[in-house]
Amino acid sequence: TGSLVARAKPLKKVSGEGEWKTLSLIIQGPQITASINDEPVANFQDKSEHQLSIGHIGLQMNQGKIEFRKIYLKPLGLDSVFNGKDLSGWREVPGSKSEFTVDESAIQVTNGRGFLETEKTWGNFVLQLSAITHANHLNSGIFFRAMQGTEAAPSHGYEMQIHNGFKNDDPTQPMDFGTGAIFRRSTARRIIAKDQEWFTTVLVANGAHFSAWVNGYQVTDWTDERAANENPRKGLRIKAGHISIQGHDPTTDLSFKNLKIGELPSE
Repeated sequence: TGSLVARAKPLKKVSGEGEWKTLSLIIQGPQITASINDEPVANFQDKSEHQLSIGHIGLQMNQGKIEFRKIYLKPLGLDSVFNGKDLSGWREVPGSKSEFTVDESAIQVTNGRGFLETEKTWGNFVLQLSAITHANHLNSGIFFRAMQGTEAAPSHGYEMQIHNGFKNDDPTQPMDFGTGAIFRRSTARRIIAKDQEWFTTVLVANGAHFSAWVNGYQVTDWTDERAANENPRKGLRIKAGHISIQGHDPTTDLSFKNLKIGELPSE
């Protein structure tokens, strides 16, 4: 236990079968560190010629019985795309009726319709942010891989939906696709976020594959199988694009903070 099979032996012996143990793994490029119950057991740097930069996480059982629980994944090495002070690095799309301001280290958007987009572009990435709706059943979204917005075409991109309403008192029946959905493409499995409470969402865009989590619960796993198109509204777009915050209509009143992003390596 604690070894990297065929690569490195553990730094110390780990025993105590039949007891729950907490394993922590940190993977940053070729560097791999691990601890069990906060005791370091691995510190290894892969210097081999053919390093793996991306892949699945698997749970293995050879014989006997083993149990796993409380499995969490946290993105590392993300860069902030909002400084908490002003809208540097962002621009309003021409024709926007929304008002975008900075209040208490958060981007607040009111009124609409309108869009605030990043000056930079990203293709494959992990995006993490926190958001709050200041009233019930508000509609908004985060657009990504978007073409640069114009007054005539402000929102030609994929949209990760924000809408915390659901039907029939059943959170598995989202209104309007639901928070974490890819709007008009894939409905959220369940509404996790609550109106007028901060929630955290993570979006992963990797080639044609898109995944989203809300407060740690995966709500979307979708692959775009459409033919390629410059405009994501019409087909698959792999090319990098802008990220934008949507002001949906005159009732819009939301705040966004802790916006962070990291580029993914090519497969």
